[in-house]
Amino acid sequence: MKKTIMHIYIKTPKWVFPLLIIVIWRLFTMKTVTQFRISGDSISYINYSFKDFFSLNFDGRVPVYPAIIKLCNILFGEPYLRRVVQLQILASIVSTVFFYKAVETITKNKILLFILMLGYGVSYSVTGWDYAILTESFSLSGTVVLLYFLLKYLDKPRFLWGVLAVAVLFVLTFLRPSFLVFNFILAAFFILRLILCKSERPLALKLLSSSLAVLAFIGLYSYNFSRTHDMFSISDAVPRQHLYIILEEGYYKSCSDAEFVKTAEEIWNDESISEKWTRMTMIKLKYGNKKISEYNSECIQKNFLPFVKNRLKIATYTSYSILPGLTGHIEARPAILWPTIVIENMATFLRVSHAYLIVGIEALVAVFLWIKRKSPPWIHLGLFAFLSALLFTTFYGTCGEYERTMICILPFMYIAVALFFKWVNEDIAVSKNKEFDSEREQI
Repeated sequence: MKKTIMHIYIKTPKWVFPLLIIVIWRLFTMKTVTQFRISGDSISYINYSFKDFFSLNFDGRVPVYPAIIKLCNILFGEPYLRRVVQLQILASIVSTVFFYKAVETITKNKILLFILMLGYGVSYSVTGWDYAILTESFSLSGTVVLLYFLLKYLDKPRFLWGVLAVAVLFVLTFLRPSFLVFNFILAAFFILRLILCKSERPLALKLLSSSLAVLAFIGLYSYNFSRTHDMFSISDAVPRQHLYIILEEGYYKSCSDAEFVKTAEEIWNDESISEKWTRMTMIKLKYGNKKISEYNSECIQKNFLPFVKNRLKIATYTSYSILPGLTGHIEARPAILWPTIVIENMATFLRVSHAYLIVGIEALVAVFLWIKRKSPPWIHLGLFAFLSALLFTTFYGTCGEYERTMICILPFMYIAVALFFKWVNEDIAVSKNKEFDSEREQI
């Protein structure tokens, strides 16, 4: 009997054990949360017009998440939003397996793999988004899958891993526009591999071609988007975000269009309209994306130093924040609720300041290792590039909810943690063993 149990244990993939704990934990925590949460953004996803989409009259939102909601509605009917949440939970749980396999390309330490998978799988920063009708849950799951394929490619370059990374990123871009910049990073990666890895050039050329094809498609989408929204982009998010900033900070007063200044002054300071976001939307609708983009650019340029100081101030203030979740806990059932909150928050230890620290460390490590090894340290360069891009787009392109906007930095941060512990537990140990062997030979 003991031999049978031991045989089963040996043959069972080691990710199964933390996965079972994660599944049990999530079933337990489901008893403490609301079925789903709806925000203002949720309404725009739910009411997305696919009739207009297929007429090439694109909505301001990208179409993947609305398509998931629509598909659940067609397949299941009411309550289809609950089905969306269940799908998000399932995808999130499955992504923890991809997370384990991704970290496994870095380290084979079973204890470290177990702890990191379990910590990621029960973290409130991850699980909290599963119950919200927003893109964050699928974005986190998709980021993990993207990381898995990229790390598999770095471990053993294959066309399959590379093209799957391109395909996943393509879907993510039309799930959440902040992934757009990742396409340029991925294309740059294949260009560097093409130049620096001679034996890999035929493979890198094929993958670069697929990456450029995706960028060309995005360009065509953006061109069609510009026909109805007067801006070359896949989303109309940035103009309204920047408009809010120039209104809130008073930069609009420096605009050369006196009529816009007067209108903005009247609407923005109209206290009969309770919400500032509503006031901003009224101004944006009056002038349209093209004019608003021009006014934004002019006002930011004329107030460049105050704008930069404002962004740095917000980045500093945000650094103290823990990366959030959005679970709506039910106040009843305290016997279940309190241990749930305690354990979730024990696993939710990464703050925004840790992202800043990781970016700085990865930059230094990448330069040091490149000089030392005379070859690019690809993982460190990738972490620096992806994290920097997410942080920059968050603080430059948005006007609030910064922790929510940057939430997809979380899987990259966990990979950085895995690299650190690998260095501590494996690389330093190997170095010490080599020193010991050298001393023993001298004796």
